[in-house]
Amino acid sequence: MQCGSALGLGALAAIASMVTRSHLPGHTVAAALTDGYVAGLLAGSVIFAAGALVAVFTINARISAAEAAH
Repeated sequence: MQCGSALGLGALAAIASMVTRSHLPGHTVAAALTDGYVAGLLAGSVIFAAGALVAVFTINARISAAEAAH
């Protein structure tokens, strides 16, 4: 679990770093950092949404009416 979290954080930090570096020549440092963080958070939210969709469509939890009454 911790290894997966570390890999995910590393991937998002790499995305943020690449975007920040590419925006530095034409922007202030603060604007470039903000753009990098936005890109990293957007990538994380897209991955989260994809995981949620996979979970919604693959979980097959069917309960009977008797089980739902308890």
